[in-house]
Amino acid sequence: MARRLGVDLTQSVSLADERVLLRPWTYRDLDALVEVGLDPQIWRNTVSRLENQADARRYIEWLLDEQTAGRLLSFAVVDRGRGELAGNSSLGNASAGDRRIEIGWTWLSGRAQGRGINTRVKSLLLEHCFESLGAQRVEFKTDAMNDRARGALEKIGAIPEGTLRSHTLMHDGRYRDTVYYSILESEWSETRERLRSLIEAGR
Repeated sequence: MARRLGVDLTQSVSLADERVLLRPWTYRDLDALVEVGLDPQIWRNTVSRLENQADARRYIEWLLDEQTAGRLLSFAVVDRGRGELAGNSSLGNASAGDRRIEIGWTWLSGRAQGRGINTRVKSLLLEHCFESLGAQRVEFKTDAMNDRARGALEKIGAIPEGTLRSHTLMHDGRYRDTVYYSILESEWSETRERLRSLIEAGR
C-alpha cells in the first residue's frame, strides 16, 4: 500500500527552537496582533490586509475556522527572545495520497524581519513536514513582484517551477502573477544542512 501524508490540519501542534515558537492562535492574541499587524508594509504583497482591530479579529476567526474545516493549520510565530508575537505561517493545500503540502500564508512584523526568524520558521515547518508528516513534496507560492519573499525561498534552496499569470486577485485590485516553488523529499537532507548554516550565520 502506498504511503500517505500523515496530516490532520484540524489538530493543533506547537514547534520550537531556542529563538522561535510556533503555536496555535487564540483570541487572546488579538491585542498583540493589533500592536504588530497593522503596518501596511506587511500586507503590500498579500491577498488581504489588516487595517484595524475588527480586521484583526476577523483574521483570527478566519484562521481558526479554516483549521476547524481542515483546510489550513496556522501558527502564531512568537519571538522567544522578545516574548512577542512576530507573525504567522501556515500549512495548507494538503494532499494525503500525493504526500504533498504547502507552507505559506506567511507574514512577519517589521520588528521581526531581517533577523533570521523567517529562516527558523521555514526550518521548523520543513522538518515537521518531511520528518513527522512524511511529505515527499513541500510547495510554496508567492507574488512574482515580491522580490524579498522570492529571495528568501531561493536562499533556503526552494526550486522555482514556473509562473501562473494573472493568478490571484490582490487587495488593491491587481491580479498578481504567482510563482510556484518546491522542495522534494530527495532534496531535504541538503536543504536541512543549508538551513542549519543559515541559522548559525543569523540569516
